Amino acid sequence: MALQVCSRCRKRRIKCDLQLPACKNCRGADVDCSFWDDSLGQEISCSYLHSLQQKKQHLELKLQEARTTEVVDYGVHSQSSSEQAYHLSLPDAEDILSPSKTAYLGAGNSAQFLDRLLKTAVQWHIARGIQIPRCLLPDEMPFSSAVPHITTPSFMTTYDQRKLELYSYVPPSTQRAMIEHYLTTVSPEYPLLSGEQESSLLVHENPLRWSSSNKEDPMASALSIVFAVASALITRDLESPMSAISLRCIDEVQRISEGRVSTGDPLTTTGLKFTALCALALCEMINPGSGQLWSILGQAISTIEDLREGYRLRTMDLDGDFRRWEFSILKLESSAVQHFRRPSPFCTIHLRTVLDDSFTTNAMSAELYTLSHRQKLMDISTSLELSEGTLENLIPVTLQVSSVNSGMSVQSATLYIALHPRITELALFDPRAVNGPPSRLLQIVAKSASTLIDHLAQLNEGNKIISIFMASEKVLEAGLVWSTYLLSHQAAITAGYQLPSRMSTKVMMSPIMRVSALLASFAGRWNNGSAYARAWEALVELLWNII
Repeated sequence: MALQVCSRCRKRRIKCDLQLPACKNCRGADVDCSFWDDSLGQEISCSYLHSLQQKKQHLELKLQEARTTEVVDYGVHSQSSSEQAYHLSLPDAEDILSPSKTAYLGAGNSAQFLDRLLKTAVQWHIARGIQIPRCLLPDEMPFSSAVPHITTPSFMTTYDQRKLELYSYVPPSTQRAMIEHYLTTVSPEYPLLSGEQESSLLVHENPLRWSSSNKEDPMASALSIVFAVASALITRDLESPMSAISLRCIDEVQRISEGRVSTGDPLTTTGLKFTALCALALCEMINPGSGQLWSILGQAISTIEDLREGYRLRTMDLDGDFRRWEFSILKLESSAVQHFRRPSPFCTIHLRTVLDDSFTTNAMSAELYTLSHRQKLMDISTSLELSEGTLENLIPVTLQVSSVNSGMSVQSATLYIALHPRITELALFDPRAVNGPPSRLLQIVAKSASTLIDHLAQLNEGNKIISIFMASEKVLEAGLVWSTYLLSHQAAITAGYQLPSRMSTKVMMSPIMRVSALLASFAGRWNNGSAYARAWEALVELLWNII
C-alpha cells in the first residue's frame, strides 16, 4: 500500500507530518484523517492503517519469539552431536529411571556437574525407599518453574514506517533515560567511551535528532553505539515492542564497524570501528541469536592490533584511550573464553602485559588481575590431581581467606569457586571425604558460591546484568557447589560426626532459594533460560527430602 499525504492536507496544500493515526492538522481540526490509495482505488483511513500496523508488529514479535523458542520435553532440545557431552541426561540407562529428556545447559561443565549431583541424590532416595520426584520419571511432564508476571515501566515510543529517522520514534525524555541506563549499567563494566564523550551524551535536548544532522561527527557515532546497546538491554528486560528500534540502532553500528564512517583521521576512524565492534559483541551477549560473538570478537582483536600498529608508526605512546579499549576487549574476550571454555592466545599474551603497565588504573588492574588468575585456576584445577593445600596456594596470598568465618570479597569468591571441579569431585566420590566431615577448603569454596549468588542477586535487582546466558551458567554453577556442600554436611551428620556447628534449614536453603529466584527471573527474559530453571528445580525437589 503506497503511503501518501493525507487528502485534507493535499487539498489545502499544507504540509502533512504523516503522523498516525492522524496527522497534526487533522487532529487540530478534529476531523478524520485519510488518504487516497491509487492501487486500491479508494480512500483509506489513517486510523485503520495504524491499527493494521500495530497488529503486524504484534504478529512479527510473536513470530520472532516462536522462532527462537525450541520446543522440548525437558529444558532445551539437544543441538548437535558435537555438543552431546554437555547435555544433561537423567540418569544412566542401568538405573531404574531412564527418561529420554535432555537439557542443553551451555558450553560449561554445569551439565556434567548437575548430572552427578542428581545421580547422588537419586541414589539416596532409592536407598531409603523414598518416592522419586515425578519430573525425573520417564514419560512425565517436566517440573515447571512458574515465572511471575512482572509489571515493568514502559518506554514511550512510536513506530511509524512512513518516517525514516530514529528521533521520530523515540521522544527526547526516553532518549535521555536510555543514555542514563547505559551510563549506570554498561559504562562501569565496559568503558567503550572516554569520560569526555560520556559527559557530552546529554548535552543535546534531542540527541538522535542532532546525530542525524551531524552523521560525520564522531560524537554522532558514539550516540549510535550508546543507543544500540541500551535499546538491546531495554528490549530484553522491559519492552519487547522496542525490538524494531533496537534493530535500527544495531544496523547503524554495523555500518560504523565496517569502516563506512570516516572521521578524516585514519587512527580515529579505526578507533571508532573498534568501539563499534565491541558494542556489537555486547549486543550479542545481551541478546544471543546470530551466533557471531566469536567472529565479532576476532574482528575487534584484529582491529585493536591495527590500532597498536598505528600508534607505533606515529611514534605515539599508548594513551588512556588505547588502554581503555584494551581493557574492554580483554574483559569481553575473557568472559567469552571462560564461559565457552576455549583458549585465547590474545588473553594469554596481553593480560600479563596490561597488568604490568603502570598506566592501568587500579580498578582496571584489579579486575584483569582476577580474570587472569581465574583462567589459570580453571586450567590447572581440572587438569592436575593436586592436594587441597596445593590448590589453595595457587590463589594469590592477598586474596586468600584465612578461615571459614572470615569475610570474603567478590574477587576472592571468583577465584575460590574456580577450584570447585577438583574439590567437589573429592566431596562426592572420594571414600575418605564422603565418609567424613566437609573439609576446610570445601567449606570456603561453598562460602564463595554463596557470596557470588548474593552478588548476582544484587546485580539482578538493579537491572545490571548484561549477559543473562553467561550469568545463568555462573548462578547454576554456584548453586551446584553449595548443594554439594549440603550433601557433604548431611552425610557427615548421618555418619555420626559431631560438627562444630549445625546449620539451620533456613541457612542451608537460603542460597538454594536465591538460585531458584534468579533462574526464574532469567527464564522470563531469555527463552533458553527455562532449561536451567527446570533442571535446577529437579535437584531442589530432591534436596528438600535430603535436608
